[in-house]
Amino acid sequence: MANDHPTSLRMLFGYYNARQAGLGGVRADRSPREINKISRSNKLIKELLREVETDPEWEPFVVHWIKNGFSIESTMASLQRAKSYAWYKSRGYKRQDIVDYVWPYF
Repeated sequence: MANDHPTSLRMLFGYYNARQAGLGGVRADRSPREINKISRSNKLIKELLREVETDPEWEPFVVHWIKNGFSIESTMASLQRAKSYAWYKSRGYKRQDIVDYVWPYF
């Protein structure tokens, strides 16, 4: 290694320096917060797809929410609330009892 020809990285003409010098067409580094948001969103997308594949009756609702511009997080929360509402309603609970239990902060 000591006798190798110097590479562009050892001479400090690598990717980082080219980007700093104004190399066009290269995406800037993402912050850890942005990467965490993307990974959470991808995880929720997979979970939402799994939920819809498991119970296809919910697909029209999910499609409607997404077409109306809901984010993945709010679509998943709406699906969970709708499922719990349907579960309580199918067991004979009154509407006010369901609303008090499922949406206690509204």
